[in-house]
Amino acid sequence: MTSIFALKRFLPGVRFAVVVNAGSVKSHSRKSLPKAFMNAIHERVEEGDLRSGVIYGVEQKGGLTLDFSPGFPAKVRQPLLNSWHIHKQRYVA
Repeated sequence: MTSIFALKRFLPGVRFAVVVNAGSVKSHSRKSLPKAFMNAIHERVEEGDLRSGVIYGVEQKGGLTLDFSPGFPAKVRQPLLNSWHIHKQRYVA
């Protein structure tokens, strides 16, 4: 599995990645991601809305935002963005 260090070499600004593959969720981060955010991801997997994809935490001017791998289900993006917006202070702090 690709480490966060390899990702950072190819994707500047990436601070973390959460990989979803066949019902498995694995985070690659130097710091713990907020539990509520990870729970939101697990809920989408359990409901069958998310089978595979990668969620990236990308540093941009003004803060840390999410980006998604190509083909990431559109109906899952907004709920995860909402969850991240609410809980990201626990990661950045």
